[in-house]
Amino acid sequence: MKPRFNFVTTFLVAFSICFSFQLAAQSEMARPASAEVPTAEQWLASIALTELRVHPESLTFEHARDGRRVLVSGKTKDGTYVDVTPWATLTPATAAVKVHEDGYIFPMAVGTTKIVVTVSSVSAELPVEVKGMEAPPVSFVRDVMPLLSHAGCNNGTCHG
Repeated sequence: MKPRFNFVTTFLVAFSICFSFQLAAQSEMARPASAEVPTAEQWLASIALTELRVHPESLTFEHARDGRRVLVSGKTKDGTYVDVTPWATLTPATAAVKVHEDGYIFPMAVGTTKIVVTVSSVSAELPVEVKGMEAPPVSFVRDVMPLLSHAGCNNGTCHG
């Protein structure tokens, strides 16, 4: 028995092939052949940061298992804000908090302190308050589910 192709199937296949060739040609024309991707230092120097904003503007840790990350926005010379979080250096003023290499901030002792956030010699201060160092009980929703989600185990085919 011969496979049967109708006009619509043939048209869709031909259209898909032509469309993919058209997209490939446009992407090659849009990018100059000699264009180089700037390094992070070159890009930061070209935007000329004038100010930094840290989001949230302050941190309050309630207990020992509290951990946070912050977003850092930089104001450019033309007044727009861009995300510069990957290039931000977070330096705690005291040992009340610890900044891990992945950018997470964890409490270490009760008290108040600040974190100096620096990108390309532009700095901002982030006030931090640690209210307590008691460890709350392990919560399934807060502590276990994020691990299952990260591993993909909360899908319907696994443990969903």
